[in-house]
Amino acid sequence: MISHRAHRTVVALATAALTLAACAPGDDPTPVPTPTPTSPPTTEPPTADPSTSDAPTYEEVQIADAREFVIESYEVAGAIGNDGFENWEARIYPYYSGVSTDSELWQLVSQSFEEYAAEGIVIEGGTEVVSADVTEWEEDPTGEGFDTVVFDVCLDSSSVVFRNSDGTESSDYSSPDHRYPAEIEVMGQPGTDLGWSIMEQIADATSSC
Repeated sequence: MISHRAHRTVVALATAALTLAACAPGDDPTPVPTPTPTSPPTTEPPTADPSTSDAPTYEEVQIADAREFVIESYEVAGAIGNDGFENWEARIYPYYSGVSTDSELWQLVSQSFEEYAAEGIVIEGGTEVVSADVTEWEEDPTGEGFDTVVFDVCLDSSSVVFRNSDGTESSDYSSPDHRYPAEIEVMGQPGTDLGWSIMEQIADATSSC
């Protein structure tokens, strides 16, 4: 389960009380002097204890890295489409390097990109990751140093336009005109040459989010 730490700012208000002495009644008409108020001693603010700082935990760092990786994968896919799918395999495969080339996921991705490239399709716009909420995080579940993060993602492809090689809008391809959800699982060993990889990617373009 993912825990979310609440950050609270505590503001301390210091008040100073001034005590005024009144004249005491008596036969001596000499007034009793009023003591001069003294300022309270200056107190230095407490020094933050590094052990109790708000530095991100290992889990939070991994989740943030994984989220950036997912967002970047969609940005790169959009850029490839904008370039007419030129050199698409070398550019997109690093985001799926953890799966075999004969896996169902890679086959779905590669067949689509290869088809667009063969038909000379050029894409305008790109898919935006509206949100990416963590639903699962596991530290090294396989014992091989790879962490797993699962996201519920909300996507928006409404700006995407498919164009034929002659510049006309394609009647064969289209994108949802509404936001839609997807589930994405990534596994990775950041800080090494292996990095992250998308392991599962399931989108439901008929639903909305």
